[in-house]
Amino acid sequence: MSGNHMADTSLAAHAGIQPEALAIKERIRDYIKDRGYLGATIDECSTVLGIRESTACGRFGELKDEIPPAIVCLGERRKTTSGYNAHVYVSADLKPLPPTTTEPAP
Repeated sequence: MSGNHMADTSLAAHAGIQPEALAIKERIRDYIKDRGYLGATIDECSTVLGIRESTACGRFGELKDEIPPAIVCLGERRKTTSGYNAHVYVSADLKPLPPTTTEPAP
């Protein structure tokens, strides 16, 4: 079996899943956008949307790599269902939150 044959089958599989991958990516984008500043982790999206974590991970990568990015890392982490820390992502459309102050209001 030649390497080219395997590449051909991989390319065919990739092309065949594109419509489904695009639909999943849009569902993830919408879910994250709907959550506002709360955002979501890959684990949360895969659980709520009923998709495999590996599938969600690939779509998160695509959303982060779009120009301009569709989602950005919030800089926070939350526990996954396995108890590990995971990055939280929000829609890149969100405006930055104003800085918090520790001084009492006048």
